[in-house]
Amino acid sequence: MSTDIRIPKEGREISEIYKEMDESKAEDFKWEKGRVFCLTYPVDETHHDFLKESYGKFISENFLNPMAFQSLKKMEREVVRMSINLMNGDDKCVGTMTSGGTESILMAVKAARDLARKTKPWILKPELVCPESAHVAFEKACKYFGIKYVPVKVGADFKANVKAMKKAVRILSLLLIIVFSVSCAKTEDELAISAKREAMYWLTKGECSKAKSALDQVDYQSKDDEYIRLYADVYGCKAGYSQLDTVIENLSSLTATSADLFKSLAAFPSSQLETTADSTAYVNINKAIFELLRGGASAETSATTRISKFGATGAGDMHFQALFLILINMGKYLKYHGDAGADGTKGGGGNWHCLIEYTDATARGYISSGSDSCNDANRSSTSAETLTAAASYESKMCELIVLFNNLRDILSNISFSSNSSELGDTVNIGSVLDTVITTVEAGEPAVTKYKSILSQDSCETTATAESNNAEEAQRYFAIILENLHQ
Repeated sequence: MSTDIRIPKEGREISEIYKEMDESKAEDFKWEKGRVFCLTYPVDETHHDFLKESYGKFISENFLNPMAFQSLKKMEREVVRMSINLMNGDDKCVGTMTSGGTESILMAVKAARDLARKTKPWILKPELVCPESAHVAFEKACKYFGIKYVPVKVGADFKANVKAMKKAVRILSLLLIIVFSVSCAKTEDELAISAKREAMYWLTKGECSKAKSALDQVDYQSKDDEYIRLYADVYGCKAGYSQLDTVIENLSSLTATSADLFKSLAAFPSSQLETTADSTAYVNINKAIFELLRGGASAETSATTRISKFGATGAGDMHFQALFLILINMGKYLKYHGDAGADGTKGGGGNWHCLIEYTDATARGYISSGSDSCNDANRSSTSAETLTAAASYESKMCELIVLFNNLRDILSNISFSSNSSELGDTVNIGSVLDTVITTVEAGEPAVTKYKSILSQDSCETTATAESNNAEEAQRYFAIILENLHQ
C-alpha cells in the first residue's frame, strides 16, 4: 500500500465513492452467510435494516452531553436497567453504555482496578489472570491501566484450565477472568497472606484497628510467626510507635551492670511518661509481649519451645521483637512503681521508696541489706504504691517477675550478630542477670522456685497458694528485683 495518500483537492461523485466502497468489500468475510463465528452477529435482513434505520436517526446526536440529548440518556438508562435485572442485580447496581465489546472490557478492568485502589490500597502492583484465549482487550486494558497481564494456557479442550488458573492467582491478582462460569476461591494460605499484607499496610498508616480487622478476616494463624508478630504489632500500634522507637534510641545509654541496669531502664524517655499504674501504653505493650511469648499457644511458652515450633529464624524474629518490648515495659514498671526520678533512681519522685509493700520478715531482711532507699523502715503502705491489701498484689508482683524471667530466657536463646553495636550493652544483660541469680539462689529456695516461671497465670497461681501474702514471691521479688532497682 502506498504511503502517498492525501486528502483529495477536489470532491468526488457520491456514486463513485459508493462503488469503491462496494469493491473494497469483495475480499471481506461474508458475514451475511454465517461465515464469521464472532465479531458480528446477524439475525436477518429485516433486523439489519432496522439497526441501520435506528442508527441513522441518532447519527448526529452526541452523548458527551446527555443533558442536551435527553433521548440518549433515556435509552441508556433503560438498557442498563434491563441488563441489571437480567443479571439479578439490585437497586444499588449502576452501569453505563459503551461503544462496543472492547470498551466494555476496558471499563470492567478499570472498575476492578479502581475498586481495589479504594478497598485494598496495599496492592501496589495488581495483576490480572486470564486464559490465553480471552479477548485481546484484556491485555490492552492492562497496558492502559498499569496492571500486570498474566495469561494462562488453556486445556486440551480449549477451555480455561482451572487448576492452572488457580496456581497463577497470587495475592496481588486484581481480577480473575474465566471464559466460563467457574469459581476459583483462594486457599486458606492465600487468604492469610492477603490478611497479613493488608495489616502491614494499615500499620504503616497508624490505623491500628483496621490492621487488627484485617488479621481477623482469617482464623488465628497459630503456626505463622509473621502473623503472630503482626498481631503483636497491632498492640504496639495502640501503644504508640513513637514510644517504641525510643528504646532503640536509648539502648546506647543502657548500662548492663547489677547496680545500673534497672536504673537506666527507668530513665528511658518512654518510662518517664508513666504517671499512673497500667497506662494505656503499658497495657497494650504487655498484650504485645504476651502475644509473642505465647507463640500461638494458650499460655506463655519457653524460648526453646518457640524455636522448635517456628524454627530458628521465625522464633528469632519473635524473640528480638519481644526483647525490645520487655525492656520498654520493665522500664515503665520500674519508673512508676519505683517512683523513679528523671535519672531512673528509685524513690527519686519523692512519694515512696519500694516497688511493693513487704510483710514477710525474710523479704524485709533482703531489702534492708540493699544500698537504696527501700528498707524495712519505709516499706509500709504509706510509702509503697502497690499494697498487700489490694486484690492485684500477686498480679502486680508477677508482672515484673514474668517480664524479668522471660527476658533472661530470651537472652539465653538469642544470637546477636557480630555487628550489634547499635544495641549497646543489651548483649551483656543476660550474663549479668544470670550472675545475680547464681549468687543468691543457693541461700534462698524461692529463687529456684520462681526463676523459671514464664507464665503470668502460673506465677499468680503459685503466689496465691502461699500463705502470708505470697511470702516466697515476696522473697524472690525482694532479693532479685527490688535490689536490682537502686
